[in-house]
Amino acid sequence: MADRRFVGYVLIILVITTVISALIFRGGAEEEVRILSSRVPDDVPGGRPGSPSYSLDILAARDLPDLVVRFHFLVNLTGMPLSRPWNETDDRSFQGLVDNVPRIKELMENIDALEDGFGLGSLHEIYELEMPDRTLHVIDFSGMMAALAGDAQLRTLYTLYAFSVSSEDVVSVLGGYRDFFVHRGDFATTGYSVISEVRYRDPSGQVCFRSDEAPPSDEECGKLPDAPVGVLHFADLSADESVHIDVTLNTIRMFGHSGIIQVVATQTGYGPGPTLAKWIGAKGT
Repeated sequence: MADRRFVGYVLIILVITTVISALIFRGGAEEEVRILSSRVPDDVPGGRPGSPSYSLDILAARDLPDLVVRFHFLVNLTGMPLSRPWNETDDRSFQGLVDNVPRIKELMENIDALEDGFGLGSLHEIYELEMPDRTLHVIDFSGMMAALAGDAQLRTLYTLYAFSVSSEDVVSVLGGYRDFFVHRGDFATTGYSVISEVRYRDPSGQVCFRSDEAPPSDEECGKLPDAPVGVLHFADLSADESVHIDVTLNTIRMFGHSGIIQVVATQTGYGPGPTLAKWIGAKGT
């Protein structure tokens, strides 16, 4: 159902939309920024009290007029219908992986048809990320969805899919969102979120956003619904200046899962920067 809604949004808005700009976030050849540190929790338990957090520190390796940092989170989609069990097919090409998952195959075919029919070029990004024990083949519709339907839709639909191919040739299918964590929350009906606090700092100062359920504080922070949806922009960084990002979660609102992958992509005015991919919790297959 979510995928049909996704395609429906694209079909409606493409009638009046004729130009789309897509940014591709992959590691570049020249170092413009450097990841100083990246910390994720060992686990994010579901339905139990807790406040794990993750953080990121990025250094400007040269003067930067602009730095963009994007956060994505994917969960293991156990039980995803397949054309054939993975152990019955040895095709590990990107197209072979897509063809074996009817839901993703149909979505890709619909998007490809829209791209061809409207002559708009690529509306999505496809790239690979190497992790220590596996390769991620990522399909990202987030930039397109944000441009077409607004950031709010990124909270309600899977806008990323990925195939995880382990060193033992075992395949898992993942789906997720571009945001500071999965399931930020439907504030209109629930008023709560898995995210408790988002905080980031650059040389010009600090900004924070807090949920209504976050522990009381005398600090002035914005409301969590007003926080950017997984994208931070930092301007006019000088060489050797750094930015710090910290996100705290509220695990009582967390659903059960069999492992989460965090993907962080960076972009500067000079081109793509480094991309990180890290496991949180159980790795599943």
